Amino acid sequence: MATPAANNIDAALYNKLHFYAELISGVCAIGACLISGFHITQHLRYNKEPQLRNYTVRVLLMVPIYATQAWLGLRFIEASFFFTVLRELYEALVLFTFMQFLLAYLGGPGSLSRKLEKRAVVVAHLAPLCKMTPWQPGPHFLRHAMFGTLQYVPVLILCAVVTIVASLAGVLRPGDFGAGSLWMYLVVVKNISQCWALYCLVLFYQATAKELSSINPFVKFMCIKLIVFFTFWQSCAIQLAEHFFKLNDTMSKIVESKAVENQQIIAGYGTGTENFLICIEMLGFAIMHRYAFPHAEFGDYSRDEDDLRPTRRSAPETPLRSKLVKGIDFSDIFEAATDIRSLEAAGRGDGDRSGLIGESGAPAGGEDDDEGAEGGGGGGDGVLAQPNFEGSVQGYGATSAAAKV
Repeated sequence: MATPAANNIDAALYNKLHFYAELISGVCAIGACLISGFHITQHLRYNKEPQLRNYTVRVLLMVPIYATQAWLGLRFIEASFFFTVLRELYEALVLFTFMQFLLAYLGGPGSLSRKLEKRAVVVAHLAPLCKMTPWQPGPHFLRHAMFGTLQYVPVLILCAVVTIVASLAGVLRPGDFGAGSLWMYLVVVKNISQCWALYCLVLFYQATAKELSSINPFVKFMCIKLIVFFTFWQSCAIQLAEHFFKLNDTMSKIVESKAVENQQIIAGYGTGTENFLICIEMLGFAIMHRYAFPHAEFGDYSRDEDDLRPTRRSAPETPLRSKLVKGIDFSDIFEAATDIRSLEAAGRGDGDRSGLIGESGAPAGGEDDDEGAEGGGGGGDGVLAQPNFEGSVQGYGATSAAAKV
């Protein structure tokens, strides 16, 4: 039995380690937020494609949201669970946002489905699903890819609600991998849903890799996949380590007091480790995002004949705050659900595609004041330049008239 003096030493050692963990993770989180904040500001200032800008901002916000959530979870161990739920909900939204980003670049679901149908290139399923019948090119393929990615959003919302209710009722038991554990079933459901969403994104990328080549989609996809997939499995690995290597028992030997605060130390050991690692990792992802989503990729630049350096074109500017508000407006997810239903009707041959994004000539987010400026990528009606499925992708510096399909 440890003496009170020994317990005080152990508690002091833990408090010291926890202080340094908060300090190091805090520095990394602040660095990640500053880098991402500057990067987002550059997109808001220079990216003249409203749809692509909105989707890019949502993706880039992953880093500051993850970093802030992780540090708060480390600082307030007892509330870490709720911060994690919020992070997972945003993760689901961003995964589908990336699909929306690719669709917007390719001209919208309606235009893309026709072009895929015209090319008639069949995308085979990957192992271990290689025996499945390939999805028919066109509306059928695109509907499955969009629905497969979108389903992650309602599944995560449902799991979040069940998780919160079970936690408040005291029956969740995180880290319990027993057959009767509700937490275990929630992990399995979320993992299956996440894997299917990422799988559908991979198939979509394979079908459109040539048309997306000019925006380096593989690097963008890997940034999304690493954040979503890596953090999920990192959490599972820590929970497994706690369960099988009895890390909680190890902490119990270090802190033998029966005091409530020490029991909280034991219960929050794995969660604190996960949040500490996420803070450090987000600094690296913030740097990766600057290369994967460069603001100049869809910027509004012109080149003087005698000067190869890019220069900004004069144009009336929409306030950055207004652009940011539009960027974080996720209401267009409901429009995507409508697009999926329209694609289903088009695939059966009993409906048209006039209601799809890219068909009406007014995609979401195209009301910015700076869209109608001379040379502004989307033009006055916000229609994006359409990729050429017979050759290379057209640039985004075209005027409104040249951008229309």
